[in-house]
Amino acid sequence: MFNKNNFKEILIKALGDRTKTQYADESGVNRTYISKYLNEKLDNPPTPDILKRLSQYAHNGVTYEDFMIAAGHISELNLSEDTNEYTIALHNTDGYDADLPPEAKEELKEYIKYLKHKYKKD
Repeated sequence: MFNKNNFKEILIKALGDRTKTQYADESGVNRTYISKYLNEKLDNPPTPDILKRLSQYAHNGVTYEDFMIAAGHISELNLSEDTNEYTIALHNTDGYDADLPPEAKEELKEYIKYLKHKYKKD
């Protein structure tokens, strides 16, 4: 479920010491759109695509996963390195993920493998 205040807190952390305009210019996300979330004016979360763009320029270690959880798109993400098992629970507020095709599910699996490789500890 989307919690405007939780999302605002993650967005503030991601903003860091930059202005909204600087963050908007870097991420390609409209400044007014960012402001509306900071002022808790919007009732629905940003799309995963917007969150991806915000996360790519986030400060203070804020990740795409942090944004996805704060936006309510992911309720739980558990990765086990020992068993290579994972659990992803997607919220179905818009119905866009209700009938996720098999190729999209496979893409999620591949993305998880990529993330595990990317953040693997030596």
